[in-house]
Amino acid sequence: MEVRKEDQRGPDEKVVEIEIERLRDFKNHPFKVQADSQMKELQESIKKYGILNPLIVRPRPEGFYEIISGHRRKYAAQQLKYTKENCFLCGSNRPGIFDYYKKSGCIALVCLNTWNIADTNVYEYDNNGKIVEEPNGFSTNINTHGENECSWMVAGDPVRHTATATLTYGDNSVLDPERLSAQLCQDCLKKVADAVWPTGYEDDWTYHCDVLMNMETEDIYQISSTITRGSIGDFWLHIDHELEKNRDIVYLVYNLQNNKG
Repeated sequence: MEVRKEDQRGPDEKVVEIEIERLRDFKNHPFKVQADSQMKELQESIKKYGILNPLIVRPRPEGFYEIISGHRRKYAAQQLKYTKENCFLCGSNRPGIFDYYKKSGCIALVCLNTWNIADTNVYEYDNNGKIVEEPNGFSTNINTHGENECSWMVAGDPVRHTATATLTYGDNSVLDPERLSAQLCQDCLKKVADAVWPTGYEDDWTYHCDVLMNMETEDIYQISSTITRGSIGDFWLHIDHELEKNRDIVYLVYNLQNNKG
């Protein structure tokens, strides 16, 4: 499920995160920044996919950065009020349960609309194929997120190294890019967009709000994309999209070959 992109930056260029308050337009720049229909289209694009092309800036001795290219993108981001401090994935609004699951290194289900989370009860293994944490046996977890929201039934069997998750979607289970853009910083929004649309956005497909997350690495894997198979760490991933029943069934199976020789 990994998509590799060729890095075409120059040897003296690098991508860094800079507070928007430290960005300045260069004096008398010729680029017109207007709140017109094109700006609205740019904002809608940023809501869905994030800022795909980083701004080009240069440092100034006064301590700020002068924008060479990206004045319209900066304006659009300001209007959308991006903040890193309040991000639901890396900031102060991050659910406390995330850090608990991160310590266990589990693979978890995460709802990007309600921020519910559930352990799939499959475990990581060391290089010798030995389970890192002793399994407790078969378990079933049923989680509902409210009226017209999604619901999960997770059957995990760490002894057999498998898990099956049945995700049933409600009317409000469609991923809401505008809502998401208000909850995530730019870096996390791009991270989610890259996971949700690994092969590009398709207009005739419904993208639901649930994803899988490797809590150790915090890598995200979309469930309701058109992709039906892949891998997460030591586990094979297979997804059955039952569109007529408005649900997805996710299978995780330990891949022993990853820990051989």
